Amino acid sequence: MLLFTTLKKWKGNLYLAFREGCRHHATLTNKGKIRVMKKEDGYWRTEAVFSDENIDLRDPILLEWKGDLYMYTVNGYFSRLKDQKWTSLCPIIHDVNHSIGIWKIRKYRDTLYGIGYRNGKWPVLLSSIDGISWKSVEEFHIGGNASEGDLLFLKDSLFICLRIDTPVGSNSVWGRAKYPFDDFEWDLMKISVASPELCYDSISKRILLAGREYDFGRKDRDSINVSLFALNASGMAKRLVVFNTGRLGDKGYPSFCLLDDESILVSYYTGTTRKSVIRIASLIRE
Repeated sequence: MLLFTTLKKWKGNLYLAFREGCRHHATLTNKGKIRVMKKEDGYWRTEAVFSDENIDLRDPILLEWKGDLYMYTVNGYFSRLKDQKWTSLCPIIHDVNHSIGIWKIRKYRDTLYGIGYRNGKWPVLLSSIDGISWKSVEEFHIGGNASEGDLLFLKDSLFICLRIDTPVGSNSVWGRAKYPFDDFEWDLMKISVASPELCYDSISKRILLAGREYDFGRKDRDSINVSLFALNASGMAKRLVVFNTGRLGDKGYPSFCLLDDESILVSYYTGTTRKSVIRIASLIRE
């Protein structure tokens, strides 16, 4: 399967990274790998493949950091594009007293931020000034086993959308705080979104949220789609698009890519263990 997309434009070319594996999760015999591809002259070519028989490699994210392109994985490894080659995977370190995954990493001024989580533990906002060592900023005492979360910085404000895992299909939560991001207000959203991905549309002046949406009015609680929403600062959502992913199979984990002309691309995956595809859509503004 091809899963967990991340899309980034870097020095005039598009880069796409994703997980390859036999299932959504690692197995004893197949931990999965991360493939990084580059689109150049109209063609996608593989730039790097990361694999380790002892590591469940998953959920990559591409980001620009201090003039370079980095790729982080949720389980605490990163690689850097240096001299036109990707470095070997290196581990990060953190001050949380249990293992964590950092699902999304975003930058604000000269600092990186991410939300560390582990099943059954409180999620925690982390920061790093070097991309390697991470320090706790604020622990979020949010019930329902909060996990995946994305961050959006607008001026001196931080907005967060968090997935709630227990029970499956629980409403997501929306948080906001001013710098230094140690005092949050939280609201329960009216939608259930896993793999949340946020960005700010500077043309329409609104926050965009994409992700795997659970059940919006259907009787089958297991029904899921990949949806796009417009949000206000309080987390009120208006559904804009439901991407064509079919009814069955594994799907979701989108990524926004902002282009120089202020147009927006969205990548996501859909499919089954036998066949899956990654799609890239262009957002058409009304």
